[in-house]
Amino acid sequence: MNQQHRGPFFHVDSATSAGACVIAAAGELDLASAPGLLQALETAEGSMAEAVVLDLSGLTFVDSTGVRAVLQAVQASRAGDDKLRLRRGWAEPVRRVFELVGVLDWLPFEGSDSGERSVAPGSPLAHG
Repeated sequence: MNQQHRGPFFHVDSATSAGACVIAAAGELDLASAPGLLQALETAEGSMAEAVVLDLSGLTFVDSTGVRAVLQAVQASRAGDDKLRLRRGWAEPVRRVFELVGVLDWLPFEGSDSGERSVAPGSPLAHG
């Protein structure tokens, strides 16, 4: 699978290697670009890939819609096969937005077991 979603300030590429589908986003993740990222992640989650890795290291900007898109993808993955993991190495301004929103510690990063993670009541990742 080699899909691409491109816009003037954002692009997302996907490739499958060693059983994992890697979704690499670059540019600005915002209201205009979030649907493209969600579409790529939905396609990857529904694929035969054993794992889906979201690489946001190429992002230069993220707004609340972008954060919401990532959280939606995490929730959808956890409700299904729980294949989604995020790759570390984000630009500091992007990492800081997720930290300020209070969800950085609850995101499923590569090398972690998201099933063991507790979610604080009132967190955007809390159910119900």
